[in-house]
Amino acid sequence: MKNKYIKLFASCKLVQGYSRSTICDLERGAILTLPNDIVGILDDAKSNTVNAMEVIYDKEVLGEYLQFLINNELAFCTDEPDSFPEISTEYFTPTIIHNSVIAISEYTKGSIDQITNDLKKLHCRFIELRIHDTVDVDYLDKLLNALKESPVQNVSIYSNYSANGTAMYEILMSKHAILGFVVLFDKAESNSYKDNNRILVAKGTLDDKNCGMIDAINFTSNLPTHNLSVNYNSCLYQKIAIDTEGNIKNCPSMAKSYGNIRDTKLIDVVNNLDFQKVWHIKKDEITKCKDCEFRHVCTDCRTYIENPEDQYAAPLKCGYNPYTCEWEEWSANPLKQQAIEYYGMEDLVKR
Repeated sequence: MKNKYIKLFASCKLVQGYSRSTICDLERGAILTLPNDIVGILDDAKSNTVNAMEVIYDKEVLGEYLQFLINNELAFCTDEPDSFPEISTEYFTPTIIHNSVIAISEYTKGSIDQITNDLKKLHCRFIELRIHDTVDVDYLDKLLNALKESPVQNVSIYSNYSANGTAMYEILMSKHAILGFVVLFDKAESNSYKDNNRILVAKGTLDDKNCGMIDAINFTSNLPTHNLSVNYNSCLYQKIAIDTEGNIKNCPSMAKSYGNIRDTKLIDVVNNLDFQKVWHIKKDEITKCKDCEFRHVCTDCRTYIENPEDQYAAPLKCGYNPYTCEWEEWSANPLKQQAIEYYGMEDLVKR
């Protein structure tokens, strides 16, 4: 090994934070934390053999780091490091809109045909339906049938728990492969899964103010999400939403709208450069996030931020501190109280 070079596997991406770094295994979905010393070692390893690096670094410490990388199948030895190029971090999708969030309400129910037709023209791949009004199985069956001959690959549904429980959704899942999963909110229910983990009954209520929660349980390590985060906003890029009043937005929780579905075509909104601005706010530009070792496995909320006057402020609902490497309850942070009041979240936080 000493006369060879140490090289990370191409699917393993090093992300340096303020206090420590991560190696994200994009092939196996693993996320490993390491001291920042590893950054210098791997940088020098690009042009030095292990033997040469023993002159630069403490031999015992270097050996422990390299053995850790090899034992965890993050790196390998080679005589020809240039024969193993890096995986490109370019992100590209052939779609105009990649995903959408549609509120089904008394106001929007009558416009659903127009909405789905517009989304087909935009080559939308993923649709999230938030059901705020009573719908029956026939209505949803017709909607899902309309999406069968379209670029849409997956539909998810979020709704409050109703008298018919999960029965309606079990019927729909048996008929429509396009229906990926359903989340039903019930104030009295602890989290429980039905139908092979595709129907979740979750404690709580359907509320747009629940948007933007940052939690390690939702970290995702794979090539598409990593490259998306490196180049664009990891939540809002190529996304369009329609709220309960039919307003067209980047996200239903956002205040700013770009017209209403009753008099505005989605394609006209998508081509609006002002609408696209938030698509290009990257983690490497956001306060606190740019110093976080988890920034490329995490999502990003631009709806609820710590400073509503600064579009590059950190997400409000993040309780991680990259300077101490500790998690805390985000709503208990005294520095966030002004923003909590600004967004009218006092009652939500109490719940």
